[in-house]
Amino acid sequence: MFRFFGLSALLFPLTAATVVLTGCGNGVATQLPSSTTSVVATTSVSHPAELQPRDGGAFNAVYKGTVRGGRCRLGHEEDLVFEGHGEASFLHQSREHAIVLMTQGPMDCEPVEADFDLFSDNPNDSIWGLVHFSPDGDWKGKYRILGGFGKFKHATGSGTWAVSLVGDHYEDKWTGTLSW
Repeated sequence: MFRFFGLSALLFPLTAATVVLTGCGNGVATQLPSSTTSVVATTSVSHPAELQPRDGGAFNAVYKGTVRGGRCRLGHEEDLVFEGHGEASFLHQSREHAIVLMTQGPMDCEPVEADFDLFSDNPNDSIWGLVHFSPDGDWKGKYRILGGFGKFKHATGSGTWAVSLVGDHYEDKWTGTLSW
């Protein structure tokens, strides 16, 4: 038969218990050596991703490249494909791929919405999202980052995407936020 003589206080995040065991044999008390046995257990606490500190901040980027695709006609929607290279906050030297849905407006083709990918030179790190343009035909839209890959797996953000077109070439500027 064993009896517990002491139990230490519970400490967080470590749980420590001190146990002294003594026994009885044939009705005669038996003394144990004066040693103490300690048991230490550790616990780990898992935190949801939203509680983890996030990286990020102001996001700015400038890309230059080419535009290809059809030109819209009355009653038809067409896609323009933007492909370029440039520099972006957190992505550094990077490339851009965007597909812009165009529709015929009262005077000319107008951008409606776009989906985009921005790829870091590290092939595993990229962000993606959507752009919505105002119905006035202006090449300035509001972007929303919806996710990413690699380091940017949980990316979010928002801001403005402004595009300047000259023939089959473009230059654009991203201004807003990015966190991951």
